[in-house]
Amino acid sequence: MGRGAATGKKRVQDSAQKLRREPLEKREFAELRPWFHIRFTRHRLVCGRVRRFATFRRRPTAEPSLIPGSRIADTSSIMIASVRFQKRVHRSAASIALVLLGLAGIAQVRASDAAAVKPSWAEGWFAEFSAGVGIVPGGDITLGGVRYEAKYNTGSILQGALGRAWTPQFSTKLEWFYRSNSVKSLVAENARISGGDLASTNAFVTATYRLGPGFEVWGIAPYAGLGAGILQEVDLDLEGFGGEEFSARSRFAYQWLIGLERAAGTKGRIFIEGRAVAAGSQDLTSSTRGRKLSVDYDTWGIIAGLRWLF
Repeated sequence: MGRGAATGKKRVQDSAQKLRREPLEKREFAELRPWFHIRFTRHRLVCGRVRRFATFRRRPTAEPSLIPGSRIADTSSIMIASVRFQKRVHRSAASIALVLLGLAGIAQVRASDAAAVKPSWAEGWFAEFSAGVGIVPGGDITLGGVRYEAKYNTGSILQGALGRAWTPQFSTKLEWFYRSNSVKSLVAENARISGGDLASTNAFVTATYRLGPGFEVWGIAPYAGLGAGILQEVDLDLEGFGGEEFSARSRFAYQWLIGLERAAGTKGRIFIEGRAVAAGSQDLTSSTRGRKLSVDYDTWGIIAGLRWLF
């Protein structure tokens, strides 16, 4: 063997020893002579003149359990198939569990949303209660052909209503209110009478319009309304005529109102409003003597109260 061949063989052996000392996972390339190619496997060394670099790698070996024709192969195949089947079952069970959890979450969210939605019968409905003061600016009385100039004390107003908001701005309500003013004096040419009471019960249908957010200041919103209804009963008691009582029923009247409201919590709204009720001249009949009395019954009032949303 020549000196060149011996030197080449020694280099190959040194490279092989160096590759054996490196980790199996690491692949390195050793530069050899251009006409040599070396490849290491687990069992043999192959030399050639095809490639310039050497690569160290292991050939995968077949597992004993997969050797055909052996009992170990049959048992191992069954075990492998069983393990694979169990893995598939576990994966399927996990997928089903995730789907069920997702459906349960969706159902819970829908249930909470349904609970948060207001019942259809209560949507938009509200009730309100208020009280205030009222005056009768005119109220002159004509009795027996004599006209008396009447003056009344400031009276009281009690009001209650049930209504529905059809939009954030527009609503309607059915309201009932009671008005009462005591008679301060009745003055004619040659007579002066004091004492008595003018009162009425009223049922009205009223529509109100609330101005938009552009008109609100510090959360206070203005609104206006119109209404029409009946005076269920108008009653005038005159102490100066021996306590004679005059009354009438079911008389038409109308009203207009303006007000301010502000939210009080999530469902409440406080409001203050001024209103005028126009009933005109009303003919009342005495309950004892059958004679008639005419009274001008136009009133003004200021009320304040609470509106509660259902």
